[in-house]
Amino acid sequence: SNVFKGRERDVFFTSALSIISGGLHNVSGLYANDKAFPNLFSIIIAPPASGKGVMKYSRQLGDCYHDFLFKLSKEAIIEYKKEKKVFDLKVKKAKTDQDIEALNEPEKPKSKIFFIPGDTSSALIIKHLEFNDGMGCICETEADTLTNALKKEWGSFSDVLRKGLHAESISKSRITDLEYIEVKEPKFSVAVTGTPNQLGSLISSVQDGLFSRFMFYSFVSEPVWKSTYTAKLSISKKTIFEDFSTRLCDKFKSNKSQM
Repeated sequence: SNVFKGRERDVFFTSALSIISGGLHNVSGLYANDKAFPNLFSIIIAPPASGKGVMKYSRQLGDCYHDFLFKLSKEAIIEYKKEKKVFDLKVKKAKTDQDIEALNEPEKPKSKIFFIPGDTSSALIIKHLEFNDGMGCICETEADTLTNALKKEWGSFSDVLRKGLHAESISKSRITDLEYIEVKEPKFSVAVTGTPNQLGSLISSVQDGLFSRFMFYSFVSEPVWKSTYTAKLSISKKTIFEDFSTRLCDKFKSNKSQM
């Protein structure tokens, strides 16, 4: 049987399309003779208590893959720290500069994740994308999270979003340590929900290039009492989508360009 019905089914399906597309980073095609990826940007706009909260189950579809990448990253960091301690010890024991030059300093691993936080700086968004080889998903259940970041001088990543959908190269440099970051093929997706009053703060004009990058699903529904009665033998939605997430995770992990 269907887990959701009516508007809730629409909300789940729309946001799930965006989230799943974030993991299809080895899929591409040609659009107007340009290389294009299947990534989607979606915004679901509806009043409070209208059912858009089911997006959290769409997000759960990517949890297993996110945890998988995060676990690998933590293990790589632990191994790096061990190797770095050994390297530092050998440097101390080295007697000449030639001995030091002969040593191979371990390279700090890139921390990969699937869900990229929306309330962060432009530089950190790009850094996450660089570590992920351009792949990922920005998924926020409250549009204000993105709005607050876009308003801040250190956050403003509207240009990152605009370039991201069309897989245009994204770059950033910092004067403090002369660091240069470049993401040649961004392949990330965005899924956001919010209320009508939040939309104006996120996208101020239909002429804004950001507006045309998103697909919108908007609706108004009358508040209706929903029974919260649950039969003893019922399976929770969380459990149902944990299984879906695991099965989808296997598909994402099998991507040839994944790691």
